[in-house]
Amino acid sequence: MTAGGALRTLLTLVVALLVLTTAPQAAATPAATPALPRQAPGPVTLALDALGPRVVTPDGPAELTVTGRLTNSGAVPVRDVGVRVQRGAPVSTDREIAAALAGAVSPDAGVVAPAFTPVSGELDPGDTVPVAVRVPVAALALPGPGLYPLVVEVNGTPGPAAGPARVAAVRTLLPVAGAPAAAGAAVSLLWPITDRPRRLAVPPGSPTLLADDSLAASFAPGGRLAGLVSALTGSAPVGGPAAAATCLAVDADLLETAQAMSGGYQVSSPTGPRPGTGAAAAGTWLAALRAAAPGRCVLALPYADADLLATSRGNMSDLTTAARTLGARRTAELLGVTPVPDATVPAGGLLDERSLADLTGGGARALLVDGATLAGGVPPGSVGRFAGDGPTTLALASDPLAAQALVPGPAAGSVPADGPLATQDALAVLTGRALAGGGVTVLAPPPEWAADPAAAAALLAG
Repeated sequence: MTAGGALRTLLTLVVALLVLTTAPQAAATPAATPALPRQAPGPVTLALDALGPRVVTPDGPAELTVTGRLTNSGAVPVRDVGVRVQRGAPVSTDREIAAALAGAVSPDAGVVAPAFTPVSGELDPGDTVPVAVRVPVAALALPGPGLYPLVVEVNGTPGPAAGPARVAAVRTLLPVAGAPAAAGAAVSLLWPITDRPRRLAVPPGSPTLLADDSLAASFAPGGRLAGLVSALTGSAPVGGPAAAATCLAVDADLLETAQAMSGGYQVSSPTGPRPGTGAAAAGTWLAALRAAAPGRCVLALPYADADLLATSRGNMSDLTTAARTLGARRTAELLGVTPVPDATVPAGGLLDERSLADLTGGGARALLVDGATLAGGVPPGSVGRFAGDGPTTLALASDPLAAQALVPGPAAGSVPADGPLATQDALAVLTGRALAGGGVTVLAPPPEWAADPAAAAALLAG
């Protein structure tokens, strides 16, 4: 499933308008850049709790504050532990941003490296100490609006070592808005209410049978799916700007599974079916989603994560249409809302010429595709039309760089921030798109986005 020749000849993208919109460019392979000194992870673990302000603005706080915790996870004491915040040179192109997300942070020659803030004279194995570093924004010598790599660096002398060394580092991106965003810049966020199908076939009249019981934990307070719904109500209430910019991407199979679980169910095991444990949690979760959905944009996904490429290639165009229409109908019935009409998101955001023909033949008129699969990258304004002999179909492309920032890969020498700051990089990329102006950016997290409730809420609040 790639953006092959058929897709390359299929797409003629021109600027247009649609329900959701974005203005990204194609992701690029990170370039090799001079980086701030890096070492392999040391014996100290740094966990960041907060960064304030999340976005630097002309009328915002005059001081940047970073708080967190340091833990000696090694076997020897670490002496003279100190922490400092360094910023790198601003990044603007997709290549530079991707390099920063990969951990290649170029130092800015115009900024004097700050002194370390002492944290502990000696940190014994297993000990944890709080961290609070305050840096005047003026000391960052920011030349203007943009995205700035930020490294929170920990130095110390572990065990019998002769001198101090970097023992931990966490990197993130700091968006700086030195001026209001350009007119027309906006963000749309696709909020995934999805999970992989888990129901197994059973004879008529038999109890619902699931392949495993992981949904019980996901529906429970603190679980992945529970956190996505609670973040909506807490950080994106209906009527506010965050709610207006967010569209729920819903798989009706998950709604049906929750409904079935709430009445009692069984779970497959090597010794035979056993009772499930998540009936109450499933019922509570579905009720919370039903309460949160009215007044919001809702986009119905193909039922049960159907692979539309496979159904089309198997000459089963009727199943392609059924997956889309059944998903829309059951979503409407179970949530009591009307999904965006004639719109869908193919699994993985992938299409070929045959699946596009089957979708348009079945009545689809708007599709969200993965911007990373488009030959030539995402079009200006992020919305285009599929060229062809059939009915005009609007194509909306998600931003691949924003998605990379939301789910970063491993970085050399430092790790991405986690917890509430796990979505900071994505917020920074979105701010950068807004500063560039001229369109709307669509951020589409993966279907089984593993954001904890704090990270999900922080993204909506930002």
